[in-house]
Amino acid sequence: MIEIKEFLEINKIPFKKNIELKKITRKNSKVILSLYSTPKTTESFEQLIEYCLIKKIKFEVVGQMWNTYFRDSFKCDILISTIKLNKFIEKDNLLICETGCSLPVIANWAKENLIKDFEGFSGIPATVG
Repeated sequence: MIEIKEFLEINKIPFKKNIELKKITRKNSKVILSLYSTPKTTESFEQLIEYCLIKKIKFEVVGQMWNTYFRDSFKCDILISTIKLNKFIEKDNLLICETGCSLPVIANWAKENLIKDFEGFSGIPATVG
């Protein structure tokens, strides 16, 4: 486990160690996560996933966890959250979103910019994922 901590530190990818899951989800849980990481860029997210795959590190990827529940038996070496990957841009008539972008935020942007067919996303507590 030391290797991945060094990888996170060297690449300046934010992480916490030995954190209670209930402090992140605000839901009752007895799970203590060895590592919890919140990459700030798509590039660092991709680097981390690639590292975990190469090193055969057991990981899970989650969004904002509004509607995610974990069993008390849940285990992984690192839980990776996309919560900070929440930017989006409009480019050449395309809406390009990072994986952690909130659907209600996108729906509100669409409404402000008079773009149709996003109304249904306004009440969904989820991310693009």
